[in-house]
Amino acid sequence: MSQVEGILINKIPYQDKHLIGHLLLRNGMKLTVMFFGGQGGGKKSKSSILQIGYLFKVTLSQSRKSSFEMLNAKEYSEKWFHKSLALHPKAFYLLCFFCEFVEKFSPRVSEYDDLDLDDTLHGGLFRILSNGIFQLERAVAEESFNHEMQTLYFFSKKLS
Repeated sequence: MSQVEGILINKIPYQDKHLIGHLLLRNGMKLTVMFFGGQGGGKKSKSSILQIGYLFKVTLSQSRKSSFEMLNAKEYSEKWFHKSLALHPKAFYLLCFFCEFVEKFSPRVSEYDDLDLDDTLHGGLFRILSNGIFQLERAVAEESFNHEMQTLYFFSKKLS
């Protein structure tokens, strides 16, 4: 079984309880993962920890699969999460924009060797997004959020 770390950049509900999510891995590649029971709910009203912008450590159920269109998550846990962004609507909208923007440029994982987190060919995408999320979180926590400045900061990092 292989373990990967990545930021959840997109999530789609599937059936009653499951989620399909896109993770931006540390190497800058995008991986589609099926999170069984990821929507939460059930008899115990369990909440979901799968939120956009969180960094997750995911154990994949099958390490070698012929098709990499979607892999199954056996276990997952959050490694880092933002605390204030979900409570500030403009900051959360900007977070969603950053995630969608980076998702358009990130290449998909197509073979087992792409799961190698030491490969940093596209690693700049992960650093740009993680720094953007961190800056948003800090600005909201310090109550100095300005969406124009945050957008300018994000794009200046992207262009450099």
